[in-house]
Amino acid sequence: LRALFGEVRDSLSDLNAFVAERLAGIEVVQLYSDEARTTAGHDRRVGRYLDANVRTNAWDAAMFAIVDGISAISLAVLL
Repeated sequence: LRALFGEVRDSLSDLNAFVAERLAGIEVVQLYSDEARTTAGHDRRVGRYLDANVRTNAWDAAMFAIVDGISAISLAVLL
């Protein structure tokens, strides 16, 4: 789970850096008509971030369900 959270952080930092660089150099992007390539790069980074978040949420939910199930079983055994 820790590795998945690291992947989320890495993909978010990559996305933030990409957006900041493109916003800082927007005149150059427009000057060379590079909008299509910039949009494709942004979409690729957003997709990576989304995939990392979905995987992390799925594993986190599964772990919570397992721990909650073990807790309920333990309580039932005690009673």
